[in-house]
Amino acid sequence: MSLPTGKAFTALIGVGVLAAYGSIYTLVIEPQERERLASETLLAADSDSTESVIDLRGDWEIASGSQISYRLRHHIPNITVPMESVGKTQAVEGEMTVEYQRGNYVISDLSVEVDMTKVVDDAGTQGLALYSQSLEPDRYPSATFSGDTPIIVPRPQVGSDTVAFYFEGALTAHGITRQVSIPVQARLSDRQIEAEGSLLFPMADFGITPPTSSDEISAEPNGTLEFRLLLEKAG
Repeated sequence: MSLPTGKAFTALIGVGVLAAYGSIYTLVIEPQERERLASETLLAADSDSTESVIDLRGDWEIASGSQISYRLRHHIPNITVPMESVGKTQAVEGEMTVEYQRGNYVISDLSVEVDMTKVVDDAGTQGLALYSQSLEPDRYPSATFSGDTPIIVPRPQVGSDTVAFYFEGALTAHGITRQVSIPVQARLSDRQIEAEGSLLFPMADFGITPPTSSDEISAEPNGTLEFRLLLEKAG
C-alpha cells in the first residue's frame, strides 16, 4: 500500500508516529529556541500558508476512513495460479497518546478494535465464504491490538516524508492473544496522522483452521493483515 503524495512542508521536527510531506527543518536558530520548538511542535506551515503550527502532544483518535483488511490466497482445482480474496472493513476504533520526552516523541496507550462482523469481500463470492468459515466472526466478533510498551519514534531520514517504526503489543484474534511486532510507516497530512503497515498472519497461531470447501477450494495457511489508520486530535 502507498500513501498519496502531498504538498511539501518546509519543516519537520523529529517525530512521533508522524511525519510530514516535505523537507527537514533547517532554520538556523539559537539552541535554546530550537529545543523549545522541538518540545512543542512537529512542523511549521509553508511560507505561503496560514496554517498554524501543529502541536502533536495529547490524545489522538482513529478517524473515519481508516481501514483494516486481510488477504487470503486459495487454490482452485485445475487452476495453477492461486486466487486471492481481499476482505476489508472501516469499522475501526481506537486511540493513542503522544508525549514529548527527552527530545523524542513517544506514543503510549495505543489501542485498536475492529468489528469483524463487518468485514466484506471485494468480490463478494467464494472469498467471503472461506473467511466466514475460518475466522468465525459470529463467534469472535472483534479483533484488538494493544500496545504494551511506549513507542519511541525515530527522527526521519533526510529527504523522507515518512518515519518507520514498529507497533509492538498484543494482537487478539479468534479469541487468542499473541505478541506481535508490526512494521509501520507514518506521516502527517492535512492535520491527520496516517499510519500504515502489514503483518504476515499465520492462522494456526490464533487457532484458526485454514478453510476448505466441498468443491476442493482450499486456502493457504498464512494470510496477510493490512491496515491504514487515520488519526485526529481528540476533542
